[in-house]
Amino acid sequence: MGNVFTSMVRVGRDPELKQVGQNDLLVFTAASTAGFGDKKSTLWLSCSIWGRQGIALSPYIKKGSQIMVSGELSESKYTSRDGVEKTKMELRVSTVALVGKKDDGGDQRSAYAPSTAPATSAPAQRPEPAPESNDDSMDMPF
Repeated sequence: MGNVFTSMVRVGRDPELKQVGQNDLLVFTAASTAGFGDKKSTLWLSCSIWGRQGIALSPYIKKGSQIMVSGELSESKYTSRDGVEKTKMELRVSTVALVGKKDDGGDQRSAYAPSTAPATSAPAQRPEPAPESNDDSMDMPF
């Protein structure tokens, strides 16, 4: 990988799972925003995830989802319908972290429940403290 781009992004449209030859490809657009107020800028990325990782993530990535992506960033030029040459930023995603959806405050459990059944979690339990040892051979010199 020549360069690595990592950013927290917001998915711009529902991803599309495609078949390219014998390979599976998940494609979607995502927005990476920097700054605030009148200095705020947004970089739109055309993201692609190849293979089993794309298949596994396709049910969880939806429009509005907030995800952390990392991968190889490149740019390509194209001519729009009106004849203007434009630049497109493309990210070949190698790592994804599911963070949350826009309307849920970032709670991953409710954002990515894979079925219609409500997400449940067991109450948090405190770990047992380690037993104290009277063995002086383990004393640290500092």
